[in-house]
Order: sequence, then structure tokens, then C-alpha cells
Amino acid sequence: MYYLPQPPFLAAIAGFFIAVTCGSAFWNMMEQKLRDSYQDPDNKTSFKIDRALDPALAFTYWSTCFGVWVFLGGGLQAFGFGAIPSYGVALLIATFTA
Repeated sequence: MYYLPQPPFLAAIAGFFIAVTCGSAFWNMMEQKLRDSYQDPDNKTSFKIDRALDPALAFTYWSTCFGVWVFLGGGLQAFGFGAIPSYGVALLIATFTA
């Protein structure tokens, strides 16, 4: 008898967890940096959108994108698509919406 493999619900759940936790960390960091910048706008270390080179900010942003990619890929695999097409489409969606 042939058994169908279980869909990767764990990947979708893990991707959702990564996206939500890193997204909330990114939101809190942006809020704190903007609040500090509004309090002292003349400070040379104040936050400017054109030079956002903070590695912690970049890490949380790209981790959120990674979590969305894993969530979408796992969700598409749950609908019966293969691993390569589902994660390929999820990568396109996550890239063009980032």
C-alpha cells in the first residue's frame, strides 16, 4: 500500500513563527530609532532612511523575508506542489514584495 507523505506543516509553522518574531523585532527597532531621531534630529548618529546601515536592522529585515519565504513555500507544498516549484514561487513572491 502506498502512503502519501505528510505535507510540511512544520515548515509553514516555523516560517510563520520566524516572520512574526523577526518582524516584531524589526518594527520595534525602527520605532526606537525613529523616536531617538525625532528627539535629537541634529545629532550626527540620528537615523536617516538613506543610510540605514545598521547590521541588526538588516538582519531582522532579511530574517522576516526568509520567514515569509519558508511560510509560503510550506503552504504551497501543503496544497500538493513539489518542493522546487513551491519554494521557487514563494521566493519570487517574497522578493517582489520585500
